[in-house]
Amino acid sequence: MDQPAAGSLAPKGIGEIISSAFEVYKAHWQRLLTMAAVLVIPLYLIVGIVVALIVAGATTEASSIVVSDSGAISVSSTAIWALILASFIGFAIIAVAGYVVQGAITRGAATAIVGDPGIEEAFKWGMKRVGSFIWIAVLLGLLVGFAPLLVVLLLVLVLKEAGLALGFLIYIPAIIFLGTMFAVAIPALVVENRRGTDALQRSWDLVKGHFWHVLGAIVVGGIIAGVVNAIIGAVFGIFGDIGRVVGEALGAFVTIPFTALIAVIIYLDVRTRSEQLTVDQIKADLAKGN
Repeated sequence: MDQPAAGSLAPKGIGEIISSAFEVYKAHWQRLLTMAAVLVIPLYLIVGIVVALIVAGATTEASSIVVSDSGAISVSSTAIWALILASFIGFAIIAVAGYVVQGAITRGAATAIVGDPGIEEAFKWGMKRVGSFIWIAVLLGLLVGFAPLLVVLLLVLVLKEAGLALGFLIYIPAIIFLGTMFAVAIPALVVENRRGTDALQRSWDLVKGHFWHVLGAIVVGGIIAGVVNAIIGAVFGIFGDIGRVVGEALGAFVTIPFTALIAVIIYLDVRTRSEQLTVDQIKADLAKGN
Protein backbone atom coordinates (compact mmCIF):
# COMPACT_ATOMS: atom_id res chain seq x y z
CA MET A 1 0.00 0.00 0.00
CA ASP A 2 1.32 3.49 -0.86
CA GLN A 3 2.31 5.73 2.02
CA PRO A 4 -0.20 8.53 2.67
CA ALA A 5 0.80 12.00 1.55
CA ALA A 6 1.72 14.60 4.13
CA GLY A 7 -1.38 15.76 6.01
CA SER A 8 -3.58 12.93 4.73
CA LEU A 9 -5.42 10.51 6.97
CA ALA A 10 -4.18 6.93 7.36
CA PRO A 11 -6.36 3.93 6.39
CA LYS A 12 -7.88 2.12 9.38
CA GLY A 13 -8.40 -1.54 10.12
CA ILE A 14 -11.76 -2.75 11.43
CA GLY A 15 -10.56 -2.62 15.03
CA GLU A 16 -9.24 0.90 14.52
CA ILE A 17 -12.59 2.03 13.08
CA ILE A 18 -14.40 0.73 16.17
CA SER A 19 -11.79 2.23 18.51
CA SER A 20 -12.02 5.61 16.75
CA ALA A 21 -15.81 5.58 17.15
CA PHE A 22 -15.43 4.92 20.88
CA GLU A 23 -12.82 7.66 21.23
CA VAL A 24 -14.94 10.31 19.47
CA TYR A 25 -18.01 9.16 21.42
CA LYS A 26 -16.11 9.45 24.72
CA ALA A 27 -14.73 12.89 23.82
CA HIS A 28 -18.10 14.33 22.73
CA TRP A 29 -20.65 12.10 24.48
CA GLN A 30 -22.52 14.96 26.16
CA ARG A 31 -23.28 16.79 22.93
CA LEU A 32 -23.92 13.67 20.88
CA LEU A 33 -26.31 12.31 23.50
CA THR A 34 -28.01 15.70 23.81
CA MET A 35 -28.60 15.63 20.07
CA ALA A 36 -29.88 12.06 20.30
CA ALA A 37 -32.17 12.97 23.19
CA VAL A 38 -33.71 15.82 21.22
CA LEU A 39 -34.20 13.75 18.07
CA VAL A 40 -34.36 10.05 18.91
CA ILE A 41 -36.29 9.69 22.16
CA PRO A 42 -39.40 11.65 21.02
CA LEU A 43 -39.42 9.71 17.74
CA TYR A 44 -39.32 6.29 19.41
CA LEU A 45 -41.84 7.26 22.07
CA ILE A 46 -44.31 8.50 19.43
CA VAL A 47 -43.86 5.34 17.36
CA GLY A 48 -44.21 3.15 20.45
CA ILE A 49 -47.39 4.87 21.61
CA VAL A 50 -49.03 4.83 18.15
CA VAL A 51 -48.22 1.17 17.56
CA ALA A 52 -49.27 0.19 21.10
CA LEU A 53 -52.67 1.88 20.67
CA ILE A 54 -53.31 0.16 17.34
CA VAL A 55 -52.18 -3.22 18.65
CA ALA A 56 -54.38 -2.77 21.73
CA GLY A 57 -57.37 -2.23 19.45
CA ALA A 58 -56.40 -5.26 17.40
CA THR A 59 -56.08 -7.36 20.55
CA THR A 60 -59.59 -6.35 21.60
CA GLU A 61 -60.89 -7.42 18.19
CA ALA A 62 -58.96 -10.67 18.31
CA SER A 63 -60.39 -11.52 21.72
CA SER A 64 -63.80 -12.02 20.13
CA ILE A 65 -62.88 -15.33 18.53
CA VAL A 66 -65.83 -17.24 17.07
CA VAL A 67 -65.88 -21.03 17.12
CA SER A 68 -68.47 -22.58 14.83
CA ASP A 69 -70.37 -25.82 15.49
CA SER A 70 -67.94 -27.60 13.15
CA GLY A 71 -65.01 -26.46 15.28
CA ALA A 72 -63.72 -23.88 12.78
CA ILE A 73 -62.15 -20.82 14.37
CA SER A 74 -62.59 -17.38 12.85
CA VAL A 75 -61.00 -14.10 13.85
CA SER A 76 -62.22 -10.69 12.74
CA SER A 77 -60.28 -9.46 9.72
CA THR A 78 -60.21 -6.06 11.45
CA ALA A 79 -57.68 -7.45 13.92
CA ILE A 80 -55.41 -8.68 11.15
CA TRP A 81 -55.57 -5.39 9.26
CA ALA A 82 -54.97 -3.43 12.47
CA LEU A 83 -51.79 -5.40 13.12
CA ILE A 84 -50.64 -4.82 9.53
CA LEU A 85 -51.43 -1.12 9.89
CA ALA A 86 -49.48 -0.93 13.15
CA SER A 87 -46.45 -2.53 11.54
CA PHE A 88 -46.68 -0.25 8.50
CA ILE A 89 -47.04 2.94 10.54
CA GLY A 90 -44.14 2.02 12.80
CA PHE A 91 -41.92 1.14 9.84
CA ALA A 92 -42.88 4.25 7.86
CA ILE A 93 -42.22 6.67 10.72
CA ILE A 94 -38.88 5.11 11.61
CA ALA A 95 -37.80 4.70 7.97
CA VAL A 96 -38.50 8.33 7.03
CA ALA A 97 -37.93 10.24 10.26
CA GLY A 98 -35.13 7.86 11.17
CA TYR A 99 -33.10 8.95 8.16
CA VAL A 100 -33.53 12.60 9.16
CA VAL A 101 -32.40 11.71 12.68
CA GLN A 102 -29.45 9.72 11.36
CA GLY A 103 -28.51 12.57 9.04
CA ALA A 104 -28.53 15.21 11.78
CA ILE A 105 -26.54 13.01 14.15
CA THR A 106 -24.18 12.00 11.34
CA ARG A 107 -23.58 15.69 10.70
CA GLY A 108 -22.74 16.14 14.37
CA ALA A 109 -20.55 13.02 14.30
CA ALA A 110 -18.68 14.22 11.21
CA THR A 111 -17.96 17.62 12.75
CA ALA A 112 -16.97 15.88 15.98
CA ILE A 113 -14.23 14.03 14.12
CA VAL A 114 -12.68 17.28 12.83
CA GLY A 115 -13.71 19.61 15.63
CA ASP A 116 -16.61 20.39 17.95
CA PRO A 117 -20.09 19.09 17.05
CA GLY A 118 -22.59 21.92 17.00
CA ILE A 119 -25.95 20.56 18.13
CA GLU A 120 -28.03 23.46 16.88
CA GLU A 121 -26.17 23.63 13.55
CA ALA A 122 -26.51 19.89 12.95
CA PHE A 123 -30.22 19.92 13.81
CA LYS A 124 -30.94 22.88 11.51
CA TRP A 125 -28.85 21.28 8.76
CA GLY A 126 -30.81 18.04 9.02
CA MET A 127 -34.20 19.75 9.02
CA LYS A 128 -33.32 21.82 5.93
CA ARG A 129 -32.60 18.61 4.04
CA VAL A 130 -35.63 16.55 5.05
CA GLY A 131 -36.56 16.08 1.40
CA SER A 132 -33.10 14.76 0.53
CA PHE A 133 -33.17 12.24 3.38
CA ILE A 134 -36.67 11.06 2.47
CA TRP A 135 -35.65 10.61 -1.17
CA ILE A 136 -32.60 8.53 -0.18
CA ALA A 137 -34.83 6.52 2.17
CA VAL A 138 -37.21 5.80 -0.72
CA LEU A 139 -34.38 4.84 -3.07
CA LEU A 140 -32.77 2.56 -0.49
CA GLY A 141 -36.12 0.97 0.25
CA LEU A 142 -36.66 0.23 -3.44
CA LEU A 143 -33.13 -1.00 -4.15
CA VAL A 144 -32.25 -2.83 -0.93
CA GLY A 145 -35.68 -3.94 0.24
CA PHE A 146 -38.04 -4.21 -2.73
CA ALA A 147 -35.75 -5.24 -5.61
CA PRO A 148 -34.50 -8.51 -4.01
CA LEU A 149 -38.07 -9.35 -2.96
CA LEU A 150 -39.29 -8.76 -6.51
CA VAL A 151 -36.63 -11.15 -7.83
CA VAL A 152 -37.81 -13.80 -5.36
CA LEU A 153 -41.46 -13.35 -6.41
CA LEU A 154 -40.54 -13.65 -10.09
CA LEU A 155 -38.56 -16.83 -9.39
CA VAL A 156 -41.53 -18.31 -7.52
CA LEU A 157 -43.89 -17.45 -10.39
CA VAL A 158 -41.58 -19.06 -12.96
CA LEU A 159 -40.09 -21.99 -11.04
CA LYS A 160 -42.73 -22.62 -8.33
CA GLU A 161 -41.26 -24.49 -5.31
CA ALA A 162 -37.77 -24.56 -6.80
CA GLY A 163 -37.99 -20.80 -7.28
CA LEU A 164 -38.85 -20.33 -3.62
CA ALA A 165 -35.79 -22.28 -2.52
CA LEU A 166 -33.56 -20.45 -4.99
CA GLY A 167 -35.08 -17.11 -4.00
CA PHE A 168 -34.38 -17.78 -0.33
CA LEU A 169 -30.72 -18.45 -1.18
CA ILE A 170 -30.54 -15.18 -3.14
CA TYR A 171 -32.63 -12.87 -0.92
CA ILE A 172 -30.48 -12.49 2.21
CA PRO A 173 -27.11 -12.28 0.38
CA ALA A 174 -28.62 -9.68 -1.99
CA ILE A 175 -29.79 -7.51 0.92
CA ILE A 176 -26.40 -7.80 2.63
CA PHE A 177 -24.54 -6.96 -0.59
CA LEU A 178 -26.70 -3.98 -1.54
CA GLY A 179 -26.91 -2.69 2.05
CA THR A 180 -23.12 -2.73 2.27
CA MET A 181 -22.57 -1.08 -1.11
CA PHE A 182 -24.94 1.76 -0.15
CA ALA A 183 -23.76 1.95 3.49
CA VAL A 184 -22.10 5.36 3.18
CA ALA A 185 -24.81 7.10 1.14
CA ILE A 186 -25.96 9.14 4.14
CA PRO A 187 -22.41 10.28 5.03
CA ALA A 188 -21.91 11.19 1.35
CA LEU A 189 -24.98 13.43 1.59
CA VAL A 190 -23.94 14.85 4.96
CA VAL A 191 -20.29 15.57 4.16
CA GLU A 192 -20.26 16.20 0.41
CA ASN A 193 -23.88 17.32 -0.02
CA ARG A 194 -24.50 14.57 -2.58
CA ARG A 195 -28.19 14.11 -3.30
CA GLY A 196 -30.38 11.17 -4.27
CA THR A 197 -28.90 8.80 -6.83
CA ASP A 198 -25.63 10.75 -6.72
CA ALA A 199 -25.21 9.82 -3.04
CA LEU A 200 -25.96 6.17 -3.82
CA GLN A 201 -23.49 6.18 -6.73
CA ARG A 202 -20.85 7.83 -4.54
CA SER A 203 -21.33 5.13 -1.89
CA TRP A 204 -21.09 2.37 -4.50
CA ASP A 205 -17.89 3.83 -5.98
CA LEU A 206 -16.26 4.24 -2.55
CA VAL A 207 -17.18 0.81 -1.19
CA LYS A 208 -16.31 -1.00 -4.42
CA GLY A 209 -13.03 -2.80 -3.85
CA HIS A 210 -13.39 -2.58 -0.05
CA PHE A 211 -16.59 -4.62 0.36
CA TRP A 212 -15.41 -7.11 3.00
CA HIS A 213 -13.62 -4.41 4.97
CA VAL A 214 -16.78 -2.28 5.09
CA LEU A 215 -19.05 -5.24 5.84
CA GLY A 216 -16.76 -6.36 8.67
CA ALA A 217 -16.84 -2.94 10.32
CA ILE A 218 -20.63 -2.74 9.96
CA VAL A 219 -21.10 -6.21 11.47
CA VAL A 220 -18.80 -5.56 14.45
CA GLY A 221 -20.38 -2.16 15.11
CA GLY A 222 -23.86 -3.66 14.74
CA ILE A 223 -23.09 -6.45 17.21
CA ILE A 224 -21.86 -3.95 19.80
CA ALA A 225 -24.93 -1.75 19.33
CA GLY A 226 -27.21 -4.82 19.41
CA VAL A 227 -25.76 -6.08 22.68
CA VAL A 228 -26.19 -2.67 24.32
CA ASN A 229 -29.77 -2.43 23.02
CA ALA A 230 -30.55 -5.94 24.27
CA ILE A 231 -29.21 -5.20 27.75
CA ILE A 232 -31.16 -1.96 28.06
CA GLY A 233 -34.28 -3.62 26.62
CA ALA A 234 -34.03 -6.53 29.06
CA VAL A 235 -33.68 -4.19 32.05
CA PHE A 236 -36.71 -2.07 31.16
CA GLY A 237 -38.71 -4.93 29.65
CA ILE A 238 -39.53 -6.24 33.14
CA PHE A 239 -41.87 -3.24 33.52
CA GLY A 240 -44.21 -4.40 30.74
CA ASP A 241 -45.17 -2.69 27.50
CA ILE A 242 -44.41 0.81 28.74
CA GLY A 243 -41.03 -0.33 29.97
CA ARG A 244 -40.35 -1.97 26.62
CA VAL A 245 -41.11 1.26 24.74
CA VAL A 246 -38.93 3.27 27.12
CA GLY A 247 -36.16 0.67 26.83
CA GLU A 248 -36.23 0.81 23.01
CA ALA A 249 -36.06 4.62 23.11
CA LEU A 250 -33.17 4.63 25.57
CA GLY A 251 -31.34 1.94 23.62
CA ALA A 252 -31.61 3.98 20.42
CA PHE A 253 -30.64 7.11 22.37
CA VAL A 254 -27.37 5.47 23.44
CA THR A 255 -26.47 3.54 20.29
CA ILE A 256 -27.54 5.69 17.32
CA PRO A 257 -24.72 8.24 17.85
CA PHE A 258 -22.28 5.31 17.96
CA THR A 259 -23.59 3.71 14.75
CA ALA A 260 -23.57 7.14 13.08
CA LEU A 261 -19.92 7.49 14.05
CA ILE A 262 -19.17 4.04 12.64
CA ALA A 263 -20.79 5.01 9.32
CA VAL A 264 -18.91 8.30 9.10
CA ILE A 265 -15.56 6.73 9.96
CA ILE A 266 -16.11 3.95 7.39
CA TYR A 267 -16.93 6.63 4.81
CA LEU A 268 -13.82 8.64 5.66
CA ASP A 269 -11.73 5.48 5.64
CA VAL A 270 -12.79 4.36 2.16
CA ARG A 271 -12.24 7.90 0.89
CA THR A 272 -8.79 7.88 2.47
CA ARG A 273 -7.95 4.61 0.73
CA SER A 274 -8.73 6.05 -2.70
CA GLU A 275 -8.26 9.82 -2.37
CA GLN A 276 -5.61 10.43 0.34
CA LEU A 277 -8.19 12.45 2.27
CA THR A 278 -7.08 15.19 4.67
CA VAL A 279 -8.83 16.85 7.62
CA ASP A 280 -8.76 20.15 5.74
CA GLN A 281 -10.60 18.51 2.84
CA ILE A 282 -13.28 17.18 5.22
CA LYS A 283 -13.74 20.66 6.70
CA ALA A 284 -13.98 22.15 3.20
CA ASP A 285 -16.58 19.57 2.17
CA LEU A 286 -18.64 20.20 5.30
CA ALA A 287 -18.46 23.97 4.73
CA LYS A 288 -19.68 23.62 1.13
CA GLY A 289 -22.79 21.80 2.35
CA ASN A 290 -23.87 24.57 4.74
